[in-house]
Amino acid sequence: MAVGFVKRYLQVVDEFGWQSPPYPSRAISLWRDLVADCERGYDFGLVEYQHDLRIRDLLQCVLDDPTIAETPEREWFSAEVEEIDRRFRALLSEEPVTSSAGEPWWRKRVPARAGEEFCADAEDRYGIILECVE
Repeated sequence: MAVGFVKRYLQVVDEFGWQSPPYPSRAISLWRDLVADCERGYDFGLVEYQHDLRIRDLLQCVLDDPTIAETPEREWFSAEVEEIDRRFRALLSEEPVTSSAGEPWWRKRVPARAGEEFCADAEDRYGIILECVE
């Protein structure tokens, strides 16, 4: 990766407000790990899940940055995120939990399968029934 991409990436991450910024490959790994957790059945509560989604919010800030868009590394970065996004979309419930026009797609629905705590939280907060896994 060229210094320009990493330097601007770190600026974007800093502006986003991360205390200890993950480098690009680590940020992608964090998103991949969260999606893998969801594939198994997210085993924490809704508050933790919403906090964990901040990594996808961060990735979008990077993808939307006009300076990063001009770097050759943006293509690699975008392709990695898109592949993980494809996996994540396949996990989501059909029923949206918010209809807010300002919310990104990854926050509009929740995984259709999850652990008991998450399932209970989703039912309490959104009134939706998810498939609970042990």
